[in-house]
Amino acid sequence: GEAMEGKDKGNEVVAAPRVGVFTRTMVRRSGFIASALFGFTFWLSVLSMIRGPPSINLGTGWSDRTTIEQQRYDGMLSVQRDAYETKEGKSEEEDDDDGSQDTRSIQLDTLAIIYDAFEGGDMLSEANLLKVIDFESALVESEGWRAVCQLKYSTKDTDETEARCLSPSTLLNYLFENDDAHKEECKKGFCIADEDTRKDFCGTNTSSDVCVSTGACKPWGEFPCRSAVYDWREGTLLESSRWASALNKATCAQESWQARVFFDRDFDCKKQEDRTSRLLRSIYYIGGPVEGYERTDEDEFAQFFELAYSEGMREVVSVLDSAQNNVSATRAGARAVATGPRNGKRISVIWDAVVALKVIDVLVVDMLLALMSVALVFVILWYNIGSLFLAACALGQIILSFPVTLFFWRVVGGQDQIEFMQFMTIYLVLCIGADDAFVFVDAWKATAHMPRAISGSLETRFAQAYGTASSAMLTTTATTVFALAITATTTIPAIQGFGIFAAVLITVNYLEVITFFAACVLVHAKGEDRRALRRKGDDAAEDRECKWLDRLPGLKSLVRPEDGAEGAERRVVAWLRDQLAPFMYKWRPAFLVGSLALLGGAVATNVLLFQVGQEFPRDFADDHPISAVPLVQRGSFYVASDWKHVVFAVYGLNTSQPVTYAQTGQLFPDFGDLGDEQFVPMNLDADAQEAISGACGAARDDETLVEDGEVFCLLKELRKHDRGKWPYETEKELREALDKFYKSARYAELLADHAGYADYTGFVADGDDGIRAYWQAFNSTIPRELDNGPEVVKPWYDMWEAYTERECRQRKDSPDCYHMLPQSWVDPYRASWVFSALLRELFEVSVTGTGASLAVAYVVLLAVTRNVITATLSLFTIASIIISVIAFIFLIGFEYDMFSSVLTVLVIGLSVDYAVHLCHFYEMARGSRFERTQAAMEGVGVSVLNGALTTFMAGLPLASSVLVFFQLFGFFIFATSFFAILYSFCLLLPLLMTMGPEGNQGSIDALLAYLGVTRCVTRCANKHGAAGDVGSPKRVKPIAPVPAASDLGSSAPTGAAEEGKAGAAGAAEQDEAEAGEAVSISELFQFATIFDMVLIFFGATSALALGALQPVSVVFFGEVIDVLGRTILLGTSINLVQDLSSVLVILGYVAGGAFGTGFISVLAFKVTGERQTAQYRKRYLKSIIRQDVGWHDERATSGLAATFAAHTLVVQNGIGSKVGEGLRFLGQGIAGFLIAFLIDPPLAVLMFLFAPVHFSSSAVLVTVTSVTAQMVQDAFSAAGAVCSEVLANVRTVTSFTAEDKEVSRFDALLKPAEAAGIAASWRRGLALGSIDGASNLAFSVGILYAGFQIAAERARGPDDCAYEGTCSISAGRVVLTIFCMEMGAQGFGLLMQSLTALTKARAAAGQMKAVMARTPTINALSDTGVVPTEPLTGRVEFRN
Repeated sequence: GEAMEGKDKGNEVVAAPRVGVFTRTMVRRSGFIASALFGFTFWLSVLSMIRGPPSINLGTGWSDRTTIEQQRYDGMLSVQRDAYETKEGKSEEEDDDDGSQDTRSIQLDTLAIIYDAFEGGDMLSEANLLKVIDFESALVESEGWRAVCQLKYSTKDTDETEARCLSPSTLLNYLFENDDAHKEECKKGFCIADEDTRKDFCGTNTSSDVCVSTGACKPWGEFPCRSAVYDWREGTLLESSRWASALNKATCAQESWQARVFFDRDFDCKKQEDRTSRLLRSIYYIGGPVEGYERTDEDEFAQFFELAYSEGMREVVSVLDSAQNNVSATRAGARAVATGPRNGKRISVIWDAVVALKVIDVLVVDMLLALMSVALVFVILWYNIGSLFLAACALGQIILSFPVTLFFWRVVGGQDQIEFMQFMTIYLVLCIGADDAFVFVDAWKATAHMPRAISGSLETRFAQAYGTASSAMLTTTATTVFALAITATTTIPAIQGFGIFAAVLITVNYLEVITFFAACVLVHAKGEDRRALRRKGDDAAEDRECKWLDRLPGLKSLVRPEDGAEGAERRVVAWLRDQLAPFMYKWRPAFLVGSLALLGGAVATNVLLFQVGQEFPRDFADDHPISAVPLVQRGSFYVASDWKHVVFAVYGLNTSQPVTYAQTGQLFPDFGDLGDEQFVPMNLDADAQEAISGACGAARDDETLVEDGEVFCLLKELRKHDRGKWPYETEKELREALDKFYKSARYAELLADHAGYADYTGFVADGDDGIRAYWQAFNSTIPRELDNGPEVVKPWYDMWEAYTERECRQRKDSPDCYHMLPQSWVDPYRASWVFSALLRELFEVSVTGTGASLAVAYVVLLAVTRNVITATLSLFTIASIIISVIAFIFLIGFEYDMFSSVLTVLVIGLSVDYAVHLCHFYEMARGSRFERTQAAMEGVGVSVLNGALTTFMAGLPLASSVLVFFQLFGFFIFATSFFAILYSFCLLLPLLMTMGPEGNQGSIDALLAYLGVTRCVTRCANKHGAAGDVGSPKRVKPIAPVPAASDLGSSAPTGAAEEGKAGAAGAAEQDEAEAGEAVSISELFQFATIFDMVLIFFGATSALALGALQPVSVVFFGEVIDVLGRTILLGTSINLVQDLSSVLVILGYVAGGAFGTGFISVLAFKVTGERQTAQYRKRYLKSIIRQDVGWHDERATSGLAATFAAHTLVVQNGIGSKVGEGLRFLGQGIAGFLIAFLIDPPLAVLMFLFAPVHFSSSAVLVTVTSVTAQMVQDAFSAAGAVCSEVLANVRTVTSFTAEDKEVSRFDALLKPAEAAGIAASWRRGLALGSIDGASNLAFSVGILYAGFQIAAERARGPDDCAYEGTCSISAGRVVLTIFCMEMGAQGFGLLMQSLTALTKARAAAGQMKAVMARTPTINALSDTGVVPTEPLTGRVEFRN
């Protein structure tokens, strides 16, 4: 490549970046490359459609593929559908022989109207009822209603079938009276009563003997002698004085459910006067099939939307909205139901029908808000980039990422379906893609005011900007991608698909930025240069680029250098560097205290308010009219009081494969009809029939399972019906008996007595004589109001699990079965095995997924920043963001429900960017902590601020959505951007200014150099060669020289007492003279024999086992706590000894194992350390002796002895006992974390947040101990030298009577030593205090969190879980998790001292190696070489 040089401010020479083939190609062919990439993306989109249009999946992706209970409901529906078609054939509504249905004769939907007179009001007042009349008159008088209403066909056999709109369920039918109309319409065949009933009982003047004899004659207008098509407008409005009697006639005097449909539950029929009802309901019926279709189930989707978008339905919606605005305080299209009178309107009217598509209207508005997010992002891009063209390119590369990802998803991955969650990734890539665009453009702008060596040409500018931006974006992209990819490990396909799709999307976006967008930036730059030349009248512009650049829109000039001068620096960059950075440095303690206080408040909020959502989330807020209509109907109006949760027992279904897939390799299941693989063979012989019938009887007799013995068991009814032949010998005989039973009067009676009886119990036919599956159902004792919370549902689930285990799996004569609790049709948001399992799985996914994603992000951060301290600070910031976002969600009133669990995974992808960018640029900079932080703010601060603003604005419109998911999604995005920028600037930057790494602190490169890896890599690179292309000039941080043994704080003696200070100085000089490169690990153990290797192996294994046994022992200690806790709760100690004995025996074995492994570990490393050190001493001493006189003349005699002793002691310490201690701490750390995450993952994740504090505190303690020991030793060395001098010359001191003088001199030199000792004590005390403080704080938070969880579970679950030890969380588990996390953190923290000892040993061994490797010119120990043959003679001459 080419190279240029220039001068920066001062005299520092700046080398230009390397310019290779890639850079030249991008610069010269930028327009072609951008166009080609755009076309390539287009054709990839075309190729993705080869498999056909994708199937939009909005539900099946939420079924777990491995947790069987999550498919039970869906599998059961398929079984029921198959069975219904097999057994019953046509439904009762199918009138014609060909199976067709009369047009609009079937109820397709209902239009419910709810009137509310507010608190203290009465809808039965005259004024309010007149408003009801006005509202419903507008509906029934419209032509649109007559075009969509459900039709009632006459029962009279006539040549021309007559049909009229079915009469609605409204109170107006009774306030408008016309008995003659009822009589005439009944005679025409539109009567509610059948023909025989009408003739026998209807009319006061009837001559029927039945009517007269029973006295049950009914006047026209009373049920059932009413017209089914009565139009209340044909009647006459009663006088208000007669309304009370009409209301009594319509409600209290009748027992039918329809008569009780009008009023709320507080309506009291026992009151003879002053009957009031705050609420009033009317129901109108919409019919199907639509004209042109023969059945309601024929092409249901198309038929539904044809009706919804018909002129009639649109007119109905328009009429009702207009009428609502006229009479109601809640206006049409309102986002919330009115809670009181507004604008003179004293009632509220809300209405809804599915075919009215009010949901679609809301979705359209929310989609517009979503598009507004995209528009706002574009505006921000335009404003901050400063070019319409580049803003369009930036948004274009974001949009282009989606079809490319779709290609990989559909063509490469072979997936046919797309889940709703995958569409939400567009907002993720919108925020991340905009942030990457800002980084690239800011890097490009920064090159404009760099030295001419960089800013002098497009090639060098692009190489510099590309290298800086691509590495920074790669850091955040890798962190985000790996954090998202970890969610693919879940068993929920929707989350799995989201993680995979999002990871691919972010990767594709990164590639788009560094290719397409980079080419667009170059096109913009060349167009800008061309126009600048043309403005100067330079004719050469015609030859520089193509003319099409002149017509390129949006080429607003970016900041660029003038010819021969550096460009002006942007003011915002200068402000960040010169104003904000010094201000933050000055007030960094205040920033840290404020940020940590905010984090503490967030932690406290999570601990106090955290609660897993107990309900399946609704699509709309409860006060939205669309949600309010069904909620008010279920909560305030009449519902059958005896409805119960129905539990099913299913036989013959393959529980290992409960769902189907369109083809092999699909991620999302396809819930079609069950295939052969969904069934397991079963033989319903006589024994199996008795077992199944007996299981039904067992459930019926169990009052804890079934209420009032209400069961639906087909085989049990068959047994009563055909007692003589039961049980049947073969399955074929049973099938024949069932076919006959379906045609019997008894089965018809069962269908009449129990609505939906065929759905509660039945079978799936296998051909003409077999049975593939069978199910029966039970009215359970599960409370009706039970929510879907996992902890709430679990006790009831366990009861039914025990039943199926007892009655099915443990009985050899019974086929295998499983139980299921589907949604209730009365209240679908109540308890269900499906939703409960889904909520539990989502909670576990969010907790474990977040923890795993943070762990993966930490590894990636270590890889890209190559610094432990920087990566730890960045991870701490990311964790703080996540904690604060979740706390914010709780504070605004949301629970940790299904939506929150899903969106928590999304937060990880959005929260890493800013902190990682700042840490990456911090590592690239040089200088002090403040200077490196200042450089990071200068380099990427503007990009971070712009990215945060973009994300913030993208979430703002979504937070205004009506859909709860969109609204919560917007709040998540808003909160993530807010806390990300807040903690990045107010927490991370002050932390970097205070404790950021300097020099080689925390450097992985320095560690690799110590371990010898760097030399190996360098040799390999030099051997094979290396070539680069583009990138910024490498800023190689110098590796500090290996410290001498004395500098490392070794315990080597300073020399003999008589040598005093001279010995220490000689040792220091000797270390400096013999300073050598640290040896590798393998070279450190170069004198180990096979026996030593065996000792090291057994010692290492024992040390790891010893470390792991410490947290293992806590496991049994936790069991002891649980046993003692149950004893206290039960109030008796009868079983205490029995319960504790087994645990104590195991603890005894653990103690024995700890003793054995500890003994072996210490013994092995002591022996091998002594053996190897002996070889070091022998060879080192031999090397010293063999050196020539000239070598010895350059060294102090006392220094040799001190160095010899110091080096050998340091090496012995590093290869002996310290290795065993380090392995023990490593085993303790790994086992502690592993056990904690296995026992209680949520609590372990919470405690893991304090792990960095433990790590740093332990590391500080080790460092302080070493440094203070050396400090005290140095302080005492001067006094020791005086003491040695006086004792060596004691006669002289005595002769001159200078004892008092020397004592005073000695006392004076002790004062610095005293001060050093006091300072060392303070430092060690603070270090120990920080460890204890962190431990106590973590323990307190863990206990507080666990206390709330235990209290919440015992408040929701059965009372006996604490006594039986079946609670999902207990005191023992809590203590176990906390102690294990504490031990794990302390283990990894204390590992530092062993690593330090190992580093010292390698450094000392390196110095010893330098001496041992030196071959002197005259070697006294060698028999070879030049030997004098004649005696040597000489002469000494003295002059002057």
